[in-house]
Amino acid sequence: MGIAMTMGLGSQQVDRSGKMKAFVRALPKVETHLHLDGTLTPDLIQSLARSQGHELGNKTVEEIAALAVVSTPWPSLAAVLEAFVRINPLLHRADALDAVAYELCRKAAAQNIRYMEVRFAPILHFAPGFNQDAVMTAVLGGLAKGKRDFGVGSGVIVTMLRNLSVEDNESIYEVAKRFFGRGVVALDLANDEARRPLSQFAHLYQDAKSAGLSTTVHAGEVYPCRDFESALDLGIDRIGHGVFLT
Repeated sequence: MGIAMTMGLGSQQVDRSGKMKAFVRALPKVETHLHLDGTLTPDLIQSLARSQGHELGNKTVEEIAALAVVSTPWPSLAAVLEAFVRINPLLHRADALDAVAYELCRKAAAQNIRYMEVRFAPILHFAPGFNQDAVMTAVLGGLAKGKRDFGVGSGVIVTMLRNLSVEDNESIYEVAKRFFGRGVVALDLANDEARRPLSQFAHLYQDAKSAGLSTTVHAGEVYPCRDFESALDLGIDRIGHGVFLT
């Protein structure tokens, strides 16, 4: 009798769980923290790699997933960031970035996401003859086609990177300013915060706020962290992750 009752309760829990998942999937949603180069499925990675003659094209979908999908806890933020590095060589072409942005819209529509803010660092994707402005144009083009075909609205958050030089980050910020109002909505800072504090980017954030850009920052991903205090001092609008806030 006890076993039967336990099995019955388990079935009810499974049923409730299934209904809840269906309910959540059906809800209209907004996604505000989404890294463009973190949205590629193993299938898409394999397809891009094969079309470009990249070595990842010789791997199975399962092998690619083991390298690029963080589905279980990894040992550190630095290790997680390596997953981005592995697929970055595939994203130095307009057709690839357009395809990734368009596919993202399709996947978002399947989850009933009505609006999303997509972030990336354009400097990571430029190549000879393919500058940061061309990178932005390719991504915005894919997002525009995705809105047309799937009804998913979007804005772009341009992301600076802590591991790059001041000059490189200033060039990223200049791209954000040029495309502000043309699809770009905000400025971000990401990568391993143990390498460089937010305070070193204060002048760019101050200028961004003066220019009307919204602001966000990845902070509180490593411990200890003083970036929360800097974010408050700078009046930053949104903190990404903030896992060590408590």
